[in-house]
Amino acid sequence: MSETKFNKTLLSVSHVDFSYPKRNLFTDLNFSIANGERVALVGPNGIGKSTLIDLIRKQIQPDDGQIICHGEINYVPQVNDQTVINDSKSAGEKRLDLIENTIWLPGSLLLLDEPTVYLDDTNIQNLLYLQF
Repeated sequence: MSETKFNKTLLSVSHVDFSYPKRNLFTDLNFSIANGERVALVGPNGIGKSTLIDLIRKQIQPDDGQIICHGEINYVPQVNDQTVINDSKSAGEKRLDLIENTIWLPGSLLLLDEPTVYLDDTNIQNLLYLQF
């Protein structure tokens, strides 16, 4: 059966290993993401969430394995409260601006690093249901 636009695989991560000099992060990591799926990567600080995003974005290379993205990637990085000096916007407003300016760009895969940091409950709910 051929894949339709509703179940098309957008990202394939196959047998990926990645280590820093003194720390192994991933061994034989396997997963895929299909069109229309929403996936949350949750874990404590330092576990490798941002590293995995960097691997997917090809900012760094795995030690072994393969990562294939079937389409364009749109990425919203973490936001630092002091990213823009002399800006009257709050960190939450800056965060929403970044997300809103990226979420509607053409592309197949949207990666948000720490998307709810600095957002209030209403905007977190809006983000979950894409109600901007």
